[in-house]
Amino acid sequence: MKLNSFEIENFKGIKSAKIEIDNDKPGNIVTLIGLNESGKTTVLEAISNFVSVDEETSSMVQTVGIEQKPIDLIPKARKSNFTGEISIKANLELENDDIDALSQHLRIHQNANLVKESCPRHLKVRKVMYFKDSDLVKTKTLWIFQPQFIKRNGTKLYTAQANGPTGGVWEAATDLLRERFPKIVYFPTFLFSVPEKIYLEDLSEWPSDEDRTINRYFRKVIQDVADSLNDDVSVKKHIVDRVDRQRSKFPNPLEFIAAFWGLDEATQIRAVVNRLSGAITKTVFGAWNEIFEHGVTNKSVRIEWGIDAEKENKPFLQLLIYDGEQSYAIHERSLGFRWFFTFLLFTQFRKSRHSEKSTIFLFDEPASNLHARAQIKLLESFGRTAENKQFIIYSTHSHYMIEPIWLEKAFIVENTGIDFESEEAGTRFESKDTDIRLTRYRHFVGQYPERVSYFQPALDALKHSFGPLVPGKLAIIVEGKYDFHPLAYFKDRLDLLKNISIFPAPSASEAGTLISLMRGLGTKFVVLLDDDPPGQKCAARYREHHLLSNDQVMTLADLDSKLKGKAFEAIYSEQVNQLAGGKKTKAKKSEYSHLFQRLRIDGDYKTGLGTTTNRIKAIMVKLEVAIKNLPEPKPKKRVVKKKK
Repeated sequence: MKLNSFEIENFKGIKSAKIEIDNDKPGNIVTLIGLNESGKTTVLEAISNFVSVDEETSSMVQTVGIEQKPIDLIPKARKSNFTGEISIKANLELENDDIDALSQHLRIHQNANLVKESCPRHLKVRKVMYFKDSDLVKTKTLWIFQPQFIKRNGTKLYTAQANGPTGGVWEAATDLLRERFPKIVYFPTFLFSVPEKIYLEDLSEWPSDEDRTINRYFRKVIQDVADSLNDDVSVKKHIVDRVDRQRSKFPNPLEFIAAFWGLDEATQIRAVVNRLSGAITKTVFGAWNEIFEHGVTNKSVRIEWGIDAEKENKPFLQLLIYDGEQSYAIHERSLGFRWFFTFLLFTQFRKSRHSEKSTIFLFDEPASNLHARAQIKLLESFGRTAENKQFIIYSTHSHYMIEPIWLEKAFIVENTGIDFESEEAGTRFESKDTDIRLTRYRHFVGQYPERVSYFQPALDALKHSFGPLVPGKLAIIVEGKYDFHPLAYFKDRLDLLKNISIFPAPSASEAGTLISLMRGLGTKFVVLLDDDPPGQKCAARYREHHLLSNDQVMTLADLDSKLKGKAFEAIYSEQVNQLAGGKKTKAKKSEYSHLFQRLRIDGDYKTGLGTTTNRIKAIMVKLEVAIKNLPEPKPKKRVVKKKK
C-alpha cells in the first residue's frame, strides 16, 4: 500500500496544508525546511495523530514529556471557543498484493467474492476530531472506500458500505486494510536512555508509568532483533516461557535462581541471547562503520540476562558495550555514541517486524544538538534506512542536514503570522494569528526569491557544503541541477573526480556568487557551462568580469568537440533517453535529472547507458587534469593601515 499524501486542517496553527510523499519522485525521504518557530514540529505532530500511528512509540514519547491534551490541538487563536473539526486525511493507493489479500480475507471471513477488476485503487481515510465550545465531543475515522462483491455461489452485485446490510463486509474490508497501512513512528528526539534492565514481562508494580512504557517498547525492539534472524526466534517462547515453566516449581525465589542455572533451559536461553548480541553487533556497528567510514575495532554489543529475585523472579536483559577488556552500560558512553546507538537500534531492525508492511519514520530536528560532522553522517545514513517500504519525513533548519538530491521532495515550512524579515518581528509576534503553510521547495524559490531567510538552508546546501576551516578543496561549478545530478552519479559510478566537489549554480548566468565564494576560500575550481549560446555568453562574461582564465572557465565543447553549440543533454544516448522518458521521442531535462537521481539513490551503477558512460568518462578525466593543473590560489595579502 502506497501513502501518497496527507491533508491537514485546523490542527494547531495549520489552517490547511498538504504534504505529498510523491512516489513518482526519486527517493523515500521528505525534508521539511524552515526557521525556528516556523511550524515544522506542528506538521510532524499532525501526521503523528493519524490513525496508523505506532502506539508503542506514541506511548513512550508521551511518557517522556510530549503528552498532549485535546485542547492543545485547537488553533491557538480559537482556544477560548472553538466549535469545529480538526482533520488529518491520508490519500492511499492499493497495490496488487493488497487487492489479493483483501479478496482472500473476504472470501474466508465473509463468504464474499471481491470483484477485483472494479475494486477502487485509491483510498481516502480521514481522522476527524469534533469540538464544541473547545471540548472534544468525539473522534471518528471516515473511509471513502466502497468495494464491490458477489456472495458465494451468487450472481448479484453488491457494494460494501459502512451502514446497512453490507456493513459486515465493509467492516471486514476496512479492518484488513487498516492492518496494512504504513505504520507511522514519531520520534521527537532520540535522546532516550536505554533502561538499565529490560524486563521481558510486566511487573505487578512498576516504579513509574514511564518505566513500564519504556520497558514495553524495548521489548518490542528486542523482538525486532529476533525477527531479523529469520529463524522464528521468539523472546516470549524461547526466553520467558522457559523461565516460566520452571518458576512455579520453586516457591522460594532464591532456591529457584540457584537451581535454574543448572537446567537445560538456562543453556538454551544463553544461546538465544548470544544470537541477539551478535545480530545487534553486526547490524548496529556495521551501519556505524558505513556512516563514519572507519572500523570500530574490538567493540561489540553484549547482552547479559538474569532473573530478578526482588521483582517476582522476572527475567531481564541488559545491553552493554564490550571493548575487549571491559563492559560498559550504554548511558556511560558519549552523547554522540548514545544518540547513534539508539537511532540505529530503533530503525535498522524495524524493517524486520513481521506485522508491518511499511513504516514512515518522523524525525523532528534529528541530531540538532550534535556537531556538524555527526549531522552530515546522520544524513548519509538516512538513505540506507529509507529503502523499499521504509520512508522518512524529517524537519531541519541546519544546512548540514539538507541533501540536494532530495530537494525534489522538500517543503518549505513558514509561519506567516511571524515576520522573520522585519526588525520589528518581536513586536508583531502576538499581533497576527499563527498560520503555518507548506510550499514545495522549487515552487517557493520561484515565487518568493526575495525572501531568502526561509530557504537559505537549502541554498547553502546547494552552493557550498564545506566551511572556511577546510582549505585546499577542489571544485567544479556547473550551471544547474540538471548537470549536477548526472555528474554526481557518474562520479560515483566511474570512481573519478576523487576529492573534487561538484556545486550547481542556480543557472548559467548566476554562478558569480559561487565563484566569489570559492575564491574567498582559496579553492581551486573550474566553471563548466553548456556550449549553447547562453553558455558561451556567460563564459565570456566570467572571464571578463571575474578575471578567470580560459583554463578556469570552459564549455562542453572544450572537452568534447562533438558538443559544439550544444547543451549537456546532447551527451545522452538513446538508452538514456528511453530510461528517462519511456517511449517519448525526446525526454525532458527534468526526466533526465530524475533518472540519475533515482539511479544514485538506488545504488544502481550497472544499468546499461550506451555511449553516454564513455563520453562522460572522457569529459571527467579532462576536468580532473584541468583542475589539478591550475596554479595554487594566492592568499590575499593583509593590508595593515599605519597609524597617523
